[in-house]
Formats: sequence, structure tokens, C-alpha cells
Amino acid sequence: MVKKLVYFAILSATLAALLITGCSRESKVAREVSQRLQNQEDLVQINICYPANGMLIEETREIEKSKFGPAEAVRQIFEAPNVVKEYKPAIPITKVLDVKIESDTAIVNFERSVLNFKASEFDQQLVIAAITNTLAQFPNIKKLKLQVEGRESGKIGGKDIEKFWGGVTLKSQPWKVQ
Repeated sequence: MVKKLVYFAILSATLAALLITGCSRESKVAREVSQRLQNQEDLVQINICYPANGMLIEETREIEKSKFGPAEAVRQIFEAPNVVKEYKPAIPITKVLDVKIESDTAIVNFERSVLNFKASEFDQQLVIAAITNTLAQFPNIKKLKLQVEGRESGKIGGKDIEKFWGGVTLKSQPWKVQ
């Protein structure tokens, strides 16, 4: 009889341990699934245009909902595009310092390295088109202006800001957002 009680106690303890462990595993899986669903709800899609191979390429990316807006859209253009290998992006290697919205105009402020961009006039115009087309998904933005370290004229590092890339100058801004 004592053997049966000991056996029953061991069996009960083992079953209880298995049930508790099984439940915690299910809870962990449920928490992970819940977290993934929450993360998906925190993401939104944003359309980015960038110039490559003499044309504009449009790409849809997922970003955090809290970052969605014109500033992040413009920053995404100048980050490494998720492109197919045969496309060679023609974008300046630079950093977007900030993007301000004043009335219906987006003002994109670049660091000075943007002035080092060497490309054909056509590719320069494609970069402007990439920015304006990307901003077109925001209905409140109608125009685009560019700045270099907060300025639209003068010189930085011996380079004329207003001349910008040569083929594209800041004299012709603001550009219409399409």
C-alpha cells in the first residue's frame, strides 16, 4: 500500500510538472505570437522613389508607424535602397539633417557632402524627381526646397551652395511636388 502511495505521489508530481511546463511553453508561444502581431500593427508601408539606371524606381518599405511622415520618407531615399542587383542607384552619398514643413513646402536640409555629388544633369534631375515623387504621398506637401546645412546660398567648404550640382541649382526652387 505504501508503495502504491509513493508511486501515486511520484506520478502525480510528474504529471503536475509536465502540465505546468506545458502551460508555460504554450504561454511563451502565445506571448511570442501576440508580440509579432503587435509588431505588425506598429508597421506601415511607405513608398520611396530613387533614381537608378536612368529611371525612377519605386519601392515599398515597411517602417514603424511612429516614424511615418515626410522626414522619414526622404531619409529612406538616401539610405541603401533594397534594389535588385542590376539597378545602380544614382543618389548622393549624404545625410539628411532634417526635414521641416512650412505651410505647404517641405524643406530638406542636407549635410555639406551633398555638394560632392557628381552625375549627369539628367541624373541630377532624377534625384529631385525622386524626392518630389516620394513626397507626393503626403497631400499637404505641394512644394520642395533644398538646403545645405540650413542655407540656400553662400559658400560651404569653398563650394557655392546655390549652384548645388551644376545641372540642378537652388535658384530654380521651390520645385512642385507631383
